[in-house]
Amino acid sequence: MAHWGVTLISFSAPLGYLFIDWNPMIQFTHRVLENGIVIVALGGHLDGAACEYFFECMQSVLEDGHQVIVVDVNELGYVSSLGLGMLIRGQSRLRRRGGELHLANVQGAVAEALRITHLNRLFDIHDSVEAAIAAVSSEEGQPDN
Repeated sequence: MAHWGVTLISFSAPLGYLFIDWNPMIQFTHRVLENGIVIVALGGHLDGAACEYFFECMQSVLEDGHQVIVVDVNELGYVSSLGLGMLIRGQSRLRRRGGELHLANVQGAVAEALRITHLNRLFDIHDSVEAAIAAVSSEEGQPDN
C-alpha cells in the first residue's frame, strides 16, 4: 500500500502489528501491542529535514485513536530543536485527549539535548521499552484520585 510516497509494510506480529516507513534522514517504525500501547522506534536524525515526515507519521498514529505511545529513541543519533518540538507537539496532542507519550532508551546526544533544554522534566523517560510498558501498565491498574 502506498503511503507518503514510500512503501508501507505491515504484517501480523505476536504482540500486534508492525508498520515500517522509511525516509533517508529518519526511520519510523511502529507496532501496536495487544493492550493498545503503540511502540514507535526512531532511527537516524530527527532534524529540520525529517520533522515534517516524522509529524506525518505520528499524525497517522494519533488519528488511529491510540492513547499511549512509547517512543524508543535507541537508534536516534541526533535530535534538533525542531525535532524536540515535534516530540512536544505529539505529547501535547496526546495529553489533550487524556493520553500520554513516554520516551525509552534515551542516551547519548538525545539524552544530552533533553537535559540541556530541561525537557527531561517534561517527558516520562524509561531505561527500556519494557520498563515503559510496565510503568504504563501499573498506572492503568491504579484508581483515579
